[in-house]
Amino acid sequence: MTMVMIAMMVMIVLAVLVMLVLAVLVALKVTLNSLRAPLTIKLVHLDSRPRRDTRLAGETAMPFLTKPMLRRTLGVLIP
Repeated sequence: MTMVMIAMMVMIVLAVLVMLVLAVLVALKVTLNSLRAPLTIKLVHLDSRPRRDTRLAGETAMPFLTKPMLRRTLGVLIP
């Protein structure tokens, strides 16, 4: 095994370790947020007035799928 092979293996192992650490951090953040979520839901439900949907007509939950946004991102492909 040459030095190049050993260096590449070390780089690959380091990359995998970094990915694992990032995955653990994201999982911890998600679990902490889900533990914190019931409190905020209770606080929201104390205000018992019915909520009006404030979105405009034709606006979807995913604004990047609307036709003007698609036209902006894809250029002249969409007539």
